[in-house]
Amino acid sequence: YCPLEWTPPLSHNAPSEGPKARALACRLFKQESGEWLVLDDYQTKLIDSILEVYPANYEVEHLRGCLRFRQAIVSIPRRNGKSLIASVLVTYSMVMSAAPNIGVLASTKEQAKEVFENVRYNFDNSEVLKSRFKTTNHRGIESKRSDRPAHFKIHAGKGDSLQGITFVGIVPVVIDELHITKQEAYDAAVKGASTNPSAVVVGITTAGTDTSDLLKRLYKTGRAAILGGEDSNPRFGFWHWTVPVGSDLFDRDALLRANPAALANPPRIDIDQEILEGKANPAGDYSEYRRYRRNEFVSVEDMWITMDVWRKTEGLGIPEDYDGPRVFCIDRTKKWDWATITAAVKIDDIVYTERVARILAPDLEYMTLVCEHLFNNHDVATF
Repeated sequence: YCPLEWTPPLSHNAPSEGPKARALACRLFKQESGEWLVLDDYQTKLIDSILEVYPANYEVEHLRGCLRFRQAIVSIPRRNGKSLIASVLVTYSMVMSAAPNIGVLASTKEQAKEVFENVRYNFDNSEVLKSRFKTTNHRGIESKRSDRPAHFKIHAGKGDSLQGITFVGIVPVVIDELHITKQEAYDAAVKGASTNPSAVVVGITTAGTDTSDLLKRLYKTGRAAILGGEDSNPRFGFWHWTVPVGSDLFDRDALLRANPAALANPPRIDIDQEILEGKANPAGDYSEYRRYRRNEFVSVEDMWITMDVWRKTEGLGIPEDYDGPRVFCIDRTKKWDWATITAAVKIDDIVYTERVARILAPDLEYMTLVCEHLFNNHDVATF
């Protein structure tokens, strides 16, 4: 279960609404196989952690019995059961809250609909839930009973469209993929849920890129909350599954640590297969592998090629008997200290390249003469 970074409970036997939420889901949810839902150990512990409550003897009297966290951020690689966690929390909030008005939020309505559809599947396939709630494509999920109103709706992640909305419930808002959510949208959702001192806004995400400002901010807040201190937020929970810093790209133990679903019974992620597919990437582009399997931040323009992949590209250049068209590529340093010209051709889906010239302190006039010479002596496809 243990993520690399996580907010520990206030005590080893801290009270929680998690057991009730889990029991409800396991009595209502059927899997596509027709079997009743059985949660993995890490899902059990995570739900219990998110729904931890302050004990009856807590030092701050008005917080006794309230949910400990106002914000709960979970960062975990893909295919580790994010949608199921959201479904359990939303269903418990819909059934057990007084007049809930719950929102699922993402950067676009299409993205939010993915979470909504996973929740809707359980409401459409449970006779108990169908007797009390109705689902629609446009209005979301709502109660059939006027004396017990309840709403679960999709919202696009735009701050201005969320202003003035009051979210109500034990879990009033679930936010998907925080790495592409706008900061003003997240802040508006938290503000809209602030009327109830015992409510937790839950964000579930994978790692982002160097432009994911909101997610980087939430990571910083979460780490500060774990360490404690005068300026930390004691009602902020953070659970972060990732590989240890400095671990080898294909370290199996590190990947198992980051992907708890790989240790489920039966495992839902085959780590050995993931490693094979990662190593087989012919372009050496490990950005998606690092982000979605190792849960690491990546650069938006991640053009780095590792040395093992770089060495595999070594060859003898363009075959001597090739007489077809060439693509000439010109690159120079910013201050015109050096310029390099390379030629590239494609033969049977294989690209061959070789260096044509490396020029010290070039200028535009000289570079033009070089290109004219190449044009007059070779079949040039383009420069």
